[in-house]
Amino acid sequence: MKDQLFPDNSHSLVKKYLSKTLYDKLKNRKTTSGYTLNHAIRSGIINPDSDIGIYAGDAESYETFSELFNPIINDYHTFTQGKHHTRDLACSDLPALDPENKYIISTRIRVARNIDGFPFTTFISADQRYQVEQLILKVTNNLPKNLQGDYFRFKDILKSKTNSLKSNSFPKRGDRFQEAAGVTRDFPDSRGVFLANNQKFMIWINEEDH
Repeated sequence: MKDQLFPDNSHSLVKKYLSKTLYDKLKNRKTTSGYTLNHAIRSGIINPDSDIGIYAGDAESYETFSELFNPIINDYHTFTQGKHHTRDLACSDLPALDPENKYIISTRIRVARNIDGFPFTTFISADQRYQVEQLILKVTNNLPKNLQGDYFRFKDILKSKTNSLKSNSFPKRGDRFQEAAGVTRDFPDSRGVFLANNQKFMIWINEEDH
């Protein structure tokens, strides 16, 4: 089975851990949203140069296909089942990285999140993607004054010949790995970027994550 699914030159983690016995055990399982094992491994099959080769379709995927996801996560992240993330947001004791301001020009903090109750972008429907967009836009209407700004829909940016965002690499479709996994379906519908007036804060909507 493994040889039939994955090319000989594939060295992905999903090929490493998906035995025929395990495939037969998981192949008929579905999450509540309808996500299957074949959905999950599609990108790894199409792209033999994938490092990992598997995508979750919703939060439930990690439990439904845990026999496959857990060893891959452990291998890639060295994060075993039963461990818990720890967080320490108190950064005041960190040493100054560039005390004389010679090297660091800018920094970026990125937080990726998915919204409970929706499939991930790999398996979300067009209607659900629109719901996510509208839900997040409601939040932006209540941001504090220093974070207020405008929302730019990718569909409008692509139609515009003068929009400055277009020249700044907005929007982006994603790579072939994401395309094979379903992330770029219906592009550019219900996708965009909220940009604060000070251009120091932005929210990507329905890109790689909700």
